Amino acid sequence: MTNLVYKIAEKEDLADIVYLLYNDELGKSRESFVTPLPQYYIDAFKDISRDQIRNS
Repeated sequence: MTNLVYKIAEKEDLADIVYLLYNDELGKSRESFVTPLPQYYIDAFKDISRDQIRNS
């Protein structure tokens, strides 16, 4: 079995994360993968990054 390695996502990871979501069969109908990324992805990432539960 492969060891799972994870890290806290950083803003620089956002395009890769959105691409993974977009590349999914369900994601293609609801995600938008364009360059530059739409502002709503950046805003959502900032909101999640400020989440107290995530940062505890």
